[in-house]
Amino acid sequence: MYFYLFPPILVTICLFSGISVPTIALSYSSFDDIWPKYEIFDNGNLSLFISLPPDWKVDIDPIDESVSNIITVNAPQSSPYIQPGKLNIGIENLEPNTTLLEYSQVAKSVLASRLNDFELVDAIPLNISSLSGERILFTHKENNKTVQVMQIWLTDETTAYIVTFATKPSSYGYYNPILNRIVSTIDITNHKLHHPSSKLLNYTYFMSPHGFEFFYPNDWILTEGKNRLSFVSKQSGPADRYLERMDIYYNLSNSTMPISSKIEHVSLNQQLLKEIEFLMTNLSNLSIASINNINNSKVHGKELLYTYDSNIGPTTVREFLFADRHNAVLLAFSTNYNEFDDISEEIQLILNSFRFLDN
Repeated sequence: MYFYLFPPILVTICLFSGISVPTIALSYSSFDDIWPKYEIFDNGNLSLFISLPPDWKVDIDPIDESVSNIITVNAPQSSPYIQPGKLNIGIENLEPNTTLLEYSQVAKSVLASRLNDFELVDAIPLNISSLSGERILFTHKENNKTVQVMQIWLTDETTAYIVTFATKPSSYGYYNPILNRIVSTIDITNHKLHHPSSKLLNYTYFMSPHGFEFFYPNDWILTEGKNRLSFVSKQSGPADRYLERMDIYYNLSNSTMPISSKIEHVSLNQQLLKEIEFLMTNLSNLSIASINNINNSKVHGKELLYTYDSNIGPTTVREFLFADRHNAVLLAFSTNYNEFDDISEEIQLILNSFRFLDN
């Protein structure tokens, strides 16, 4: 039998290598009115909910393709004597009928074989949200420095939910009470029961009759056109000339949008090329900054980042082309070039909540 294991070495390497990733926000709601609560989807019907201290910064970290929805959380350095820690959360697909005993045995074996001077300090059984698992504490050497790691895994025969924290041994005692509270917030449940009933703070739920749903900021104003939804931010004052907006084009297979070919016959790459051709023809001083693939447990598609000159001046646009078996949707976020970074959190929250409805 072969199944994947999320290797904690990928977490602990980052402690001393100086590797950094862009900080973004995930979907959240309030926890005890103090800690944000994050929802991480797997590829089926379950979600992992976890609450984190508000000053712990959350990053997307695609370090292993076998593990979906990996996030890295950077614990702040509260004093010169405390080594910053890193928390990783991931959802791993297993071969069917993998037992907890099998997973735990292979996990420890892989840790011992991959990590230098691996030493298992403690291991205890764990039960959370009707799932069984194990919590282990171990040390190993990385770049001749000792790292102390706490790792939890919970399994349901097809999926492993993994939480890993790493720091220096001298700092672990400081973080231990915080880790215990974080672990106590873990909730693994059917996301169809919680989504969309679990509200995002200051966000409104929207479900389209055309087969998709998402959250958007409460103060953004909705207008509708043919095969189009527009959400425009509220003007903050007379000097606010550059209203942030999100335009969503749906039913692309039947619309007159530039990417109008039927999606069952045209790939996302071809649709993206059609969109770029349209932009080059119709936008002034177009400059394409990046093109990326988007693949997670809810949607897959293409991301296009570009700038052009509009009636509000230099404008930045971040487009996302998503498709399922029956439809394609284009999301375009835009505002003035100098203010685009200000809406990065809203963009990420909307994207993390977007999904196609079951057909």
